This record gives sequence, C-alpha cells and structure tokens, in this order.
Amino acid sequence: MKAFLLACLVSIPAFGIEAPPYLVRVGLEPASKIPRWLVELTPPAGHHFNVSAPLKVESGTVVFKPLIKKDRILGFAASSLELKETDRLETSAFLCDDAKTYCVKKSVSAAMKPDPSLQEIKTGVQGGGGSAIKSESTIKSTSTSGGKDQNGFWVGNPDAALSEAARTGKTILIDFFGVWCPPCNQYDERVFNGRKFRNLSKNLVLLKMDADRESSFALKSHLKVGGYPTLILAKPGGTGISIDSKARGMESLSEIGRVVGFRPEAELVSEIGEFLSLQAMSLEERIATQREALVKSMKLKIDAEMEGKNVAAALQLLDDADAVSPGDLELGMRRIQVRSMDSASFQWEESDSAIVRKVMEVPKHRNSRLLLSAVSVFVSAGALVPVTLRALADPVIRELRDRMNPKTLCIPGTEVSESDLEGLDLDLGVAFSDEARIKKARAGAISSLQKQIQISGNPASRALHLELAGLLTQDGQHAKARTIYETFIRKYPKEFTFHLGAARVCYEMKELGSARAHAEEAVRHAYGDNLIRSMDWLVKIMHQQGESAFALRRGEEFMNGIRLDPSLRVRTERYVSALSRTLEAVRKEKHKP
Repeated sequence: MKAFLLACLVSIPAFGIEAPPYLVRVGLEPASKIPRWLVELTPPAGHHFNVSAPLKVESGTVVFKPLIKKDRILGFAASSLELKETDRLETSAFLCDDAKTYCVKKSVSAAMKPDPSLQEIKTGVQGGGGSAIKSESTIKSTSTSGGKDQNGFWVGNPDAALSEAARTGKTILIDFFGVWCPPCNQYDERVFNGRKFRNLSKNLVLLKMDADRESSFALKSHLKVGGYPTLILAKPGGTGISIDSKARGMESLSEIGRVVGFRPEAELVSEIGEFLSLQAMSLEERIATQREALVKSMKLKIDAEMEGKNVAAALQLLDDADAVSPGDLELGMRRIQVRSMDSASFQWEESDSAIVRKVMEVPKHRNSRLLLSAVSVFVSAGALVPVTLRALADPVIRELRDRMNPKTLCIPGTEVSESDLEGLDLDLGVAFSDEARIKKARAGAISSLQKQIQISGNPASRALHLELAGLLTQDGQHAKARTIYETFIRKYPKEFTFHLGAARVCYEMKELGSARAHAEEAVRHAYGDNLIRSMDWLVKIMHQQGESAFALRRGEEFMNGIRLDPSLRVRTERYVSALSRTLEAVRKEKHKP
C-alpha cells in the first residue's frame, strides 16, 4: 500500500511547471515478415521517467506495448501492416526532475519515420531472460522485482528471496499461482493470513511466483510445475534440482517437498512441518537413506511428471517405486491414471479392476484419499471402465459425502470441499456420458458453493465466486454468471481474469458487442499465457461478428511475434496450439463457398 501511495503522490502533476520534452525515436526491426515497429523514449538531462505512472504510445488504432520500463529509458513495440511513415505517433509519460521537485505528465508527438540506427530494443536489463515467449505479444508477462505482500511473501522477486535465504539459512517456500485460479485465491483468503501459518512462516522465506508470467517460466520448468497452486519447499545449494541462470539468480535449489492443490490451514501447516523435519537432507539424500521417505519422495516425483503429462517418465518412476514398495495401492491407482493419459494406446486391464476392488472392499484401505483416487481413475479412464465396475462409483461418492464435515464443508484429512466432490461427480457424468448425473452434480456444486460463500465469512471471496461463475456458465445461467464477473470488474477493472470470463459469458448469450469489448480489455491487461488465451477468445468473437479478415490479421500478427523456447516445459505450447487451431478454423470458414 505504501508503494502504491508513493507512486500516486509522485505522479501528481505540478501545475505551472513546463518540463523539457523527452526524446522520441522510431525504428523498424529488420527481417520481420510483418513490420515490427520500435519506439524508444529517453528523458532530457537531469530528468527521469516515473515508470509507475500511466504511459501511452499509440498511432491511430495501433497501441504499442512496453518492452522495457526503466527510469532512464522506455521501449515499446508493435507488429502491424497498417502503420506508415506518414502516420503520427502520440506518446505521453510522466517526467520528473532528478532533484525531485516536480513530476509532470508530458506529451510528445512524432512522425513514424524510422531511424536507421534503431533496429533493436534490448530487454535484458529487465531480467527474465530465457522466457518461453520472446515478443511484444507477451511483454506484459515480464515482471519487475517486487517487495513483500501483506502476508510476507516476496512477489515475483526470486533474487530477493534467495538472498534472504542465504543470509538467514532459512528454507524457501515458493507458491506458484494463477490470478484466475480459485484454489490459489483461497490460499490468500483463508490460509496465508492465518495465525498458524504465520507462526510457521517465521522460519521460512516466502516467495510468490505468478505462473503465467514469463519471469516464472524457467523456474517453473525446472521444478516441473504443472498444475496450480503448487507450493514447493526448497533450500539453496546442495545436490537437488539445478536452476540455471535463466531463473533470475536461483543457480541451484534442493527441493525438499511440494504440495499440489489447496489445503486448509491446519493441514498445510502439518504437511509443511513434516517436510521441514527432514530438511537436513535433500530429496535425493532421503531417497538414498530412508525407505519410507523414499516412497513418499518418489510419489511426489511421479505426481510432478503427471502434472507435466510426461507419461514415459512417470511410468519409469512407477516401476522404480513398485520395486521398493510392491503392492502399494496408491502407486497402483497412479499407474492406471498415467496409462490413461495416453488415450491412443490405453486399454483397461483385469489387474486395474483388481486394484479398484481392493480399495473398495478391504476396510483398512478405505481412507479418503484412496477413495478419491478411485474416483479420479474412473474419470481419467472414462468409457473404458467396465460397466460392472462403474457401479462402484456411486457408493464411493456416497461414502465421501458421509465423511464431509458439515461445519467446514470439507472432507477431513483432504483438501476436498463439498463443491469439489460435486465437481468430481460431474466429471464422472462427463466420463460416463451420463447427462442426468451431469445436471444433478452441477446443481449440487452450485448450491454447495453458495453455502460456502455464506459460511466463509468473506462474501466477496474471489476464489469462490470465480468457481461459482464458471459453474453457472456451464449450467446455462449466463445472466447470473455475468453479474458476478461484472461485479468483480468494478472492483478489479484492470485485471484480465474477470474480463475474460465476462467475454465468454456474453459470447454464449450472443451479445457479441459486449463480448468483444470484454475480450479487448482482457487482451489489454493480460500477460504471458493468459494473453494467448485472451487473444484466442478475441479472434473467435471477431469471427462471429463477421470480421474474419481482421480477426485473422490480428491473430496472425500476434502469432508472428511468439517465440517458444523448446528447452522449457511449460503450458505455453498448448495455448499456442489452441490459438493456431482457432485461426485455422477461421481460415476454413472464410474460404467456404
């Protein structure tokens, strides 16, 4: 809050003061199929830019996106076929004198005539090199180093976290999150501000990494983070997972544990406490010295490979784990799920049925996590599950419902809420093509979320409302979902999350004008993978509006700027593939006779 107030204060125009103009240079990047225009702003002597204040660089309808934001240089870029040397460039920035006596908004207009000496704007000074995407398309994902949030987490600043860990000897807890992710939001709303977690965190260095920002990609790839939220405990040095220089200073880390998915506060504190009790040893050292820790560690690694959809690596680890712990039912359930990920070759086997029946029929095995694993197996295998075995799904769901704590609406010993369980039941309906089950489970999930909002003590919960809006959209209750999104847009006008949700809902309601407006806002405020997802929806909406040619041009310009780094294992490729499919579908529709 202090930083925000300071940014506001230094951005107040000093009326009556005429600051000297800053220098504007226009350039063209060579060898680009679609012209990539560059703009560089530099302050006059004795002055600097306030990079926290609003900036504008536009020419007609073309908006330039920032490549570099430093107080002594600002760099922007845009790929466009529309721009010409005869066009005018309009810029504005807040200019401050180095003596800190004033800070005023300054506007400078310039011709779009390229300076031959400006053919590149180097972004390396920002950090975040080695990103999966290197273009203006994702420049919003380049994060600047941040301070600590209200819960004590360094935000997007691994350098500071590593420095603190080295100085204090503490373990680092890294929270990989998405702003759009309901369980990620629940951690902020229900866990990280809790007394038990705060007490535990006194012995930790806390770091939050927005998993959709480029600055997280190298670290996320090396730590094999797939789903969100993922919390990883690590310590600098040792023989653990190596992090190269792409990860902004984290040269090496030894992972000592991870938690995937949401946990209530008491359970998360307990789970982290167990990991910390063994922190004197790295993950690999524990594997070498402790059988029990070995099996647990191998399961963590298997889960990491499953998150990354690395079937061969997961199966190899399962073979190794089976040799250490033969007959382990959790490993058996994981093996079915991993094999089912390769849908082209997966076949249900009698041994799979035997594992599921053993989980169901032997009382000592009927713990909640194994029952949930059984449901997950049914969902992942879908129609390939024998009909006789599908009948076991109903008693599993009933038993899990009976275990629900009516006060917390969660299953004790798990992170699963009542609405999560209804969501699993809904997934079962989809897997078994059971429309009646889908309808009933979705209604149950909606009702459960509404109850959770009432008992949460936080009627404005982002996490719960995001989940509720998504279910309402699926259920065809578009007006109610739209109300939720628009309520949060008023609260977070510059966050893509709610604009993108509203765009989808308006699209379903055939209100294409509103859908387009929200999609444009989503693109304006999104970054990284989220920017690709937002552009995908914008292209779809523009196509439905009859602007197929313009949609293709915007989408292709955007795609032309994307550069994937094949060395990084992140989700970006799947979003790029989805956008490519959308563009191909638009091309086919456009050329239909």
